[in-house]
Amino acid sequence: MKHRSEIFFAVVTASIVLIDQFFKNVVEKSIPLHQEIMRFGNVFSITYSKNIGASFGILQGKTTFLIWFSVLVLIGIVWYLRKTPAKMVPFVALIAGGAVSNLIDRVNMGYVVDYVNFWYIPTFNVADLAIIIGTVGVGYWFYFKKT
Repeated sequence: MKHRSEIFFAVVTASIVLIDQFFKNVVEKSIPLHQEIMRFGNVFSITYSKNIGASFGILQGKTTFLIWFSVLVLIGIVWYLRKTPAKMVPFVALIAGGAVSNLIDRVNMGYVVDYVNFWYIPTFNVADLAIIIGTVGVGYWFYFKKT
């Protein structure tokens, strides 16, 4: 991979971590647990919740497993980064940024702070959204073999 792609990867990854950690910090300091501060009809709200599982409420209480899984995913990303096609780097960076941010929460607190609540979708955060967008992008790239 080119040096420029590595810098881009680092910037995107760090940006996701910083943005997500900033919002998590603001939410934790300003919203009581399970309370909401904004509601837009029945579609969207900002709600503070603690997630002891993974996205969409799966693997509840499996914090140790999720920590090790995240570490292994990040090791795999770093290991294969130089072989990653340039067009796939943004998606891989989103996954890495989301994984790092949620890993920080799990290691420091034993849970992940979630705060975005859309309609009937379980509460999530920017890191979860980055992981989902990154995973869809990588899947799209592999399926259509875009280079």
